[in-house]
Amino acid sequence: MVRKVFISASLLAKQFRLIPNDVLDNSLLFFAAARSWMFPSSKAELQEAKKQPTLYINFDEDFKSFVLDKEEKGDVYWFRPECDYNKASSWLEARKDTDGSNFLPLILDPKWWKTEFNVDGNNEQQFTSDGVAIAQHILDNTFEYDTVSEILVQSNPFLEPTLTWEEDTVVQVVDEEEEPAEE
Repeated sequence: MVRKVFISASLLAKQFRLIPNDVLDNSLLFFAAARSWMFPSSKAELQEAKKQPTLYINFDEDFKSFVLDKEEKGDVYWFRPECDYNKASSWLEARKDTDGSNFLPLILDPKWWKTEFNVDGNNEQQFTSDGVAIAQHILDNTFEYDTVSEILVQSNPFLEPTLTWEEDTVVQVVDEEEEPAEE
């Protein structure tokens, strides 16, 4: 069974009420944001949160409660402030897939991305075919949606990085030939 990984806090916050509860319950959250941007615990963190282009602190309270519940279960990874793919990999490896097995580590070897990824059809790219750019993002510890999505899916094919629910619903209907869940 595929497990969704929502990779944008701001887009998920906008679409949160449209997504079926079973999807949300089984999902992982891998956000580029810092936790303190949504849940500041000091005056300095509040000041920093207010400087962000997205005002995470103003997200709907039900959404923030959902994130806190997921966090209690260990299902949330905040990429910032550490910006460390090795820590992200450790977090993911500690999570259980729907079949009870742990996820595999993220493929973080820049050489693999430059020489093995997308060579002679070895891997089916889904979000980007630029292995050199992915390698550089890993080395620089930068978060780009297409890069993070490709790293997640190449490392664990049963993960489904999800940026927007509407797009995902269309893919789900086409791929699974099912009707979208009713609200």
